[in-house]
Formats: sequence, structure tokens, C-alpha cells
Amino acid sequence: IPFFIVHDLDPEKVNIQKVINTINRIIPKSFFHGVEGVYVAHLPEFDERGINAVYKDAALYVTNQQDDNLDMIDDIIHELSHSIEIHFHNQIYGDDDIEHEFLAKRKRFFKFRL
Repeated sequence: IPFFIVHDLDPEKVNIQKVINTINRIIPKSFFHGVEGVYVAHLPEFDERGINAVYKDAALYVTNQQDDNLDMIDDIIHELSHSIEIHFHNQIYGDDDIEHEFLAKRKRFFKFRL
């Protein structure tokens, strides 16, 4: 998946090659199904919504204002998970197991609180 650096990163905080190498090492290529690229840019939407990354229009957009490599990796993985959730919605949620698990945990939580 191509990385496009639209706005420069602080080289003292982020080594983009290390970020890319880490992502390639820990994330299977198949997880990037439906992602056409990763754009490093600070979008006005980030400030408006109080976020630092977003998945939209088949791309991951990540701010260039990162604390360090791990901060950027975390943002990429988080947004990638939204892409996976969209593209594999039926496989993830189709059998209602997650909903049943959530409701059971909520019930146990409220029972514990009383």
C-alpha cells in the first residue's frame, strides 16, 4: 500500500521507514483489502472533530503531528480496523455473536454493581 507524505513529519519524532517496516511486519497484507493508500497530512477535519486519523474514501489519513513511531502505528492500525470492519461487516457481525457477548457482559456488569 503506498504511503503519501503530504505534510512533513518531524524526523526527530517519527521515522517513517521504521513505521512502514513495522506495519508490514505485524499486519498481514490481506488486512489492507480495500485500502488504496495511506496519506500523512493534517486535515482540517482532525481539528474540527478532535481526532488525528480517519478512514474515508478507501484511504487512511493520519496526521503528521505524531508523538513518536508508536503513536503513528497506533493511529494506522486503529483506522485500518475501521476499514476491516466496513469491508468484512457480515463476517464480523453476521452471526450476532458479538452483540450477544456484549449484552451478556452488560448484564453481568449491572448485576455486579448492585
